[in-house]
Amino acid sequence: MMDGKYTVSVTGINEVKMYSQKTSDNFDLVTVPPSLTGSPIKTKWVKATSTATASWENVFASNDPLYYEVSARLSEGGEGDLVQWQETVDTKIEIVLDTKEMTTAGVTVRFSVTAISHVGLFTIAHGDLFVIP
Repeated sequence: MMDGKYTVSVTGINEVKMYSQKTSDNFDLVTVPPSLTGSPIKTKWVKATSTATASWENVFASNDPLYYEVSARLSEGGEGDLVQWQETVDTKIEIVLDTKEMTTAGVTVRFSVTAISHVGLFTIAHGDLFVIP
């Protein structure tokens, strides 16, 4: 079967050949995960507000609705030490960073965005942002 919208119908028959009423329902068949368009995750640092922003608009392509899981970490830290697996349908996230604990040489914030189709197929993209407090 090819990806698309389908209708399935069922009628039950018992041992004495009595038929139930036919029931139908629609379903979507999706066998392909979201793809990467080649556009990067766009990142931005606003020193005045200590805000790190990542935008992944047009980074993923899909014929089906997508939702996203977003994680952000310091490149020196563990996965998700700033934000871990935040689910959203938005294509942007803003994080206010505590710059008092950063080195004056700066740090790299790594954003990981997983685009997930409604059937659970997914693709991951990463974007880095160098932050000088």
